[in-house]
Amino acid sequence: MGNDIFFSKLKAILNDIEPIENPENVKRAEDRVLIESIRKEARVARTYMTDTIRENSIKLIDATLDNYKVECEGQRKALELAKRYSVNAHTVADNGNGLVLFGGLGTGKDHLMMGIAKRLYYHHKSVLWTDGLRLKARMVRFWSKDSESALDVIRELTDPDFLWISDPIIQGEPLTPQQRDFFYGIVNARYMAKKPTLLTINVKNGPELDAVMGAATADRLKDGSYTHYCDWPSWRGPLSINDLPLKPAPRKFDMNALQEQAIRNGDIPNPNMGTRPETAAKLKKLKPFVSAE
Repeated sequence: MGNDIFFSKLKAILNDIEPIENPENVKRAEDRVLIESIRKEARVARTYMTDTIRENSIKLIDATLDNYKVECEGQRKALELAKRYSVNAHTVADNGNGLVLFGGLGTGKDHLMMGIAKRLYYHHKSVLWTDGLRLKARMVRFWSKDSESALDVIRELTDPDFLWISDPIIQGEPLTPQQRDFFYGIVNARYMAKKPTLLTINVKNGPELDAVMGAATADRLKDGSYTHYCDWPSWRGPLSINDLPLKPAPRKFDMNALQEQAIRNGDIPNPNMGTRPETAAKLKKLKPFVSAE
């Protein structure tokens, strides 16, 4: 009975549903610290994931690795890389291993990266999403006369476990020297802190990445990172009239199925994941506590 109560409480923490109302029921101080650290990790990850989904386009809200369409060998390899990367969330986070997906327009790079971000969230990893427009706004604050604003920008972009930059180039316009210096500063700060940077960018090869981002920035982005060239045609295009059914199927809602799908998509944390193997081993050794109820 005690174990059931303990793990039901732990599940609630991992799902960030309810707090521990009676932490004194956990007998050992180190056990309380462990539970509180898991709880805090989950809340931080949830905050970043909520912002990532809110800031992204509606098109990517439902993007997962499970619904990524594979029609060629390159896409199969890209999906395999995405799955392997996200499964090893703790390892790549600890080692500072980033991920760069590059290629033409409309090849699904951001779909893959959103799927990765959701799976990193399973492991309670914080992922901050940004793009060229938002980075440009941050750059204005960075170069302002207010030194505190500059420090705030650095903290914003270096605090999360993963920084996802979605196409830093705005409409193909070349970066100014100030923009290059800014990008270098952010990428280098994360590189020196061994924090991974995730990048999706519309370039065809390494030399073009060097030319666009600057050799020093590109060198740090690629060092110790995984890269994949998305060399297939764009998925974007017009629809055919045959895509419209004459009699749309009625919509059915199954709440249990929706909850299971939400866990798979990363919309809510998976209670069976999110802890390191060594942490999971510690959890198994915890002494059960008795409910005060």
